Amino acid sequence: AVIVGIYLLAGFFQVGPQELAVVTRFGAYDRIAGPGLNWHVPWPVEAAKTEEVYTVQTVSVGGSGTEGLMLTGDKNIVDIEFAVQYKIYPDVAAREGDDLPPVVQYIYNIQDPRNLVRTVAEASIREVVGQLDLEPIISTERQRVAEETKMLMQQALDSYDSGITIQEFALNKADPPQDVIAAFKDVENADQDRQTRENEAARYRNTVLPQARGEAAQLLQESEAYKSRVVAEARGEAQRFISIYSEYAQAPDVTRRRMYLETVEGVLGDMNKIVVDQDGGSGVVPYLPLNELGAGAQRRSGSGQ
Repeated sequence: AVIVGIYLLAGFFQVGPQELAVVTRFGAYDRIAGPGLNWHVPWPVEAAKTEEVYTVQTVSVGGSGTEGLMLTGDKNIVDIEFAVQYKIYPDVAAREGDDLPPVVQYIYNIQDPRNLVRTVAEASIREVVGQLDLEPIISTERQRVAEETKMLMQQALDSYDSGITIQEFALNKADPPQDVIAAFKDVENADQDRQTRENEAARYRNTVLPQARGEAAQLLQESEAYKSRVVAEARGEAQRFISIYSEYAQAPDVTRRRMYLETVEGVLGDMNKIVVDQDGGSGVVPYLPLNELGAGAQRRSGSGQ
């Protein structure tokens, strides 16, 4: 009885709050035991193996030597440093499409989980980096690199039935190699200068174009006004010609004489004039100073007043 009692007592085991225990019967999976005091039929019938399923593990890659150097899609080299946080799926039952719960897969399908996560992480990020150019990797596409790498890692680990879930993938560094980082800084400064010039050109364009459009609109308005004025004047001249022609058709001689007199008046009205009488005879000076006579008459008229 004592021997049997000791044998049965040997079946008690403790599972920590962060752990689950896998109980096997004659080497085959039987059940999962949760945190607390548990019991199984002692060896050689049953055995239990505990594993921390709620503790997050971390694997870091890069930061020293050449392990972080990777080839980009444009045949450049980038120095990558990243950290992966992972843990076991906390499900106590098998997930859809699986035969065993994740913790059982983790214990019996994976010999070195930490090295597996590291290898899968390096292969996944090299695949992502190899499809992108260097410039976006070190500047605008860092988050994209992290998200796509995490997705590829999870797909690979699930295909291995590893029972591992990736909690976080942090891309801590993505820089050119140390030997050429000075040249890349020069390129980056040049790119910033280019961006500044483009912004200045855009501001100048936004200032000049409205002014040019305003001046063009003003010229169009002035040309429309000029067109309207010229057309109106031309129509007026045409109407006046038609009126004169109507009068001319009724009395051609009178109209010709009136037009002649109006023309002479317009030409000679403001000019100094001298009248010479060719029939005045030899004893008379054929000269009549009309302008002086007109001026003298105006003086006498003014003095009389």
